Amino acid sequence: MSSSNIQSDESQTESFITDRSHVFSFERAASEPVNHGSELQLLDDMHNETESAKASGIDEEYTEFRGLMEDIMSDVDEWESEKLFAKEKTMKESDTKDCAGAVVRESAMQRLREQRLADAIRAADTDENSESLPTDAATPLISKETPTKLKQAMLASLVPLMESQVEQAQGIQAVLREDMVLRRQQHEEILDMR
Repeated sequence: MSSSNIQSDESQTESFITDRSHVFSFERAASEPVNHGSELQLLDDMHNETESAKASGIDEEYTEFRGLMEDIMSDVDEWESEKLFAKEKTMKESDTKDCAGAVVRESAMQRLREQRLADAIRAADTDENSESLPTDAATPLISKETPTKLKQAMLASLVPLMESQVEQAQGIQAVLREDMVLRRQQHEEILDMR
């Protein structure tokens, strides 16, 4: 833009303000104390006075000031709703992470139980000198030499189990990251449309 256009815009702005200065009267009485936030309080008081005058039928005129107050109030409401949306989104993400953690833990415990049972059966089958106790269908096979072999088998099976759990957790984290990116893009698109 050229400097003449800028000066022209400034002069138009000044003339607009001076023509409408009677609409925006923010003057205080000399005895009124000035404290922090008094301008906002003054705007709020004027808004309340306008509302009460309209309700009583005294003031039927809609001014630019009223439109300005409605815009400000709608912006404040929008800001509060965005703040609430962000809080709810954070809560949902936290719940999702907690749920994913519970699923991973339960899966790990189930695999560990299955692995222990399989290792106990394998250790009992490979032990040639072991004397098995009478068992029924509910009790696992037990021998006198099984505890050491069972511990070794459990330790050997623990590494692949933990590796699979790490891979599963990384997969869940990747899905959560992709979901966050998608939601962020959708939120930005909604804001751009406004």
